Amino acid sequence: MESLIAILLLAPLLFVPLLPMFLRYVQGTHAGDEAWKLALFLFLGSAFFFIMIDLFTVPLHVTSGNGNLALLVMAPAVVGIVLFATMVGIFVSRLLRRQGKALIRGFLLGDVLLLGLMIIGEVWFVRDSLAQFDGEAGILAAHLFRFGMLNQYTNTLYFNMFTFLIPILIAALIGGVSAMEEAGDTKRVEKML
Repeated sequence: MESLIAILLLAPLLFVPLLPMFLRYVQGTHAGDEAWKLALFLFLGSAFFFIMIDLFTVPLHVTSGNGNLALLVMAPAVVGIVLFATMVGIFVSRLLRRQGKALIRGFLLGDVLLLGLMIIGEVWFVRDSLAQFDGEAGILAAHLFRFGMLNQYTNTLYFNMFTFLIPILIAALIGGVSAMEEAGDTKRVEKML
């Protein structure tokens, strides 16, 4: 157990070499090519880790005694998606500050609609997945209650396409709200919140 905890704590160190580049981006002192390379790397790295979590999730009909291998890639997946979402929020804020209020409002409306669709999709996905556990005799009791809710059978409940896109859309929404405040439309922002 101690080795697993050590691996989980050390896995985010994979992103440490990117930290100076990320900080330059946040401070606005980056080169344009450097920012795009960092964003692409974070996006592809996060997507890779989410795919690995999906691959390490054991199907219900298979009995697994090897533990939850996906725990090894969950920490880097979370760190990567948080860093990428932060970059998206900053990028959206900087981009929309140069636009008109109507375009910002349209962007915010579209972002909220997409975010709502992703949340509805996640709810449906979780309901469908839990229904599969109930559908097979004794599977729910055996897989969920014996191992807890985060186990080798339920990884994709927490790490899937919807949970990949939701933080990105939230960061874009925050960036859009920030741009609207900069544009001087604070009354509409207060009504939205």
